[in-house]
Amino acid sequence: MVGHTAAGKLLGATDDAVWYEVAYLVGTVHGMNGVADGLRLPLDFTADPTRVPLVPLVDPVPADGPVRALFQEIAAFFAMPGPPSLYRALAHDPGYAADHWRYARHVLADGKLPRLDKSLIALATSMAARSGYGIDFHHREARRLGLTDAGMWELTFVTEQFHAVNAIGTCLHLEPDMQVGLRPRPAGTP
Repeated sequence: MVGHTAAGKLLGATDDAVWYEVAYLVGTVHGMNGVADGLRLPLDFTADPTRVPLVPLVDPVPADGPVRALFQEIAAFFAMPGPPSLYRALAHDPGYAADHWRYARHVLADGKLPRLDKSLIALATSMAARSGYGIDFHHREARRLGLTDAGMWELTFVTEQFHAVNAIGTCLHLEPDMQVGLRPRPAGTP
């Protein structure tokens, strides 16, 4: 965590809590996308007949009790007519689905970062990971929360640049060039 907080502090960020919030968000989005894409869950906002789920989804209509309440809460949070297919899959274990939702709701709700900013980070994370489910879901959520066409292009360009730079750095096995003292290392020093 030192490298990221050091980079942020060099840019004027003084609150480490923002970095933790972003880290939990990115990790949560990766996990959700991995399950949704791995199970080939249907996209929630775009028709794609090639995505046939590997598991049956819990039907929200006959759902009752805690599952029905959970589905209603999740749908309300995302302003959807029903729950996302991810939670329809997770609801096969109602306790796990409820626990997961409590965590995800906390991560996705307004915090140090507003919800729109979090949806943009979630969309960029999904784009970089090439997650069909995540792109579909987080694009709709970002648009609902205020993302404009111009903002979508800016997000696309920034995501592409960070993704490219990270790939280059990984390929070249580059080491971070910052020390704990928040000063760049002089050229030629190990």
